[in-house]
Amino acid sequence: MKLPSFKSKPEAVPSKDTSRPVLTCLYLRVEENGEGWLEATDSYKAVRIPVLTEEGDTDGLIPVEALKEARKQSRTEKRGAVEMAVNGSVVTPNGGQYERPEGTWPKLPELWPDETAKFEIGFSARFLWELAQAFGEDTVRLSFTAGPNGDPQNLRPIHVTPLRGDVPGAKGLLMPIRLAG
Repeated sequence: MKLPSFKSKPEAVPSKDTSRPVLTCLYLRVEENGEGWLEATDSYKAVRIPVLTEEGDTDGLIPVEALKEARKQSRTEKRGAVEMAVNGSVVTPNGGQYERPEGTWPKLPELWPDETAKFEIGFSARFLWELAQAFGEDTVRLSFTAGPNGDPQNLRPIHVTPLRGDVPGAKGLLMPIRLAG
């Protein structure tokens, strides 16, 4: 398996809570056509990154430590991608071997929206995080402005408020980013 972009870090998403050990791992999904995805979730957020698969790569859990070791080796060897063999076990470029944990992975493909989504926005995650910090919160509520026909307006400011309300009356605005075709 090859993670083509060295910048993408799906290992940032898995759960740190060991009471649900499956969610502390990554998951390699290999489609029948050879297309591959590296998935991660903590049940509150999920990511799906396309990967290049090799013959013999198989579906299953991957310990986060294996990807971190492969990333470190790729950086040391100045590779443009993170690579490892993922079959019965996970083998990193320098021969490090990790057993693949057992467990049932969530059915994430069923949760991804279909391609007919009616409403899309783009916004800066950094700006959203800065607003949350201004509120002294880790979680916020996003509210979208509805147009005259009741549909959300994707170019109107997004209203941001603290979820818990520890700062009564606190509000923020997050400007959407126009999405290029």
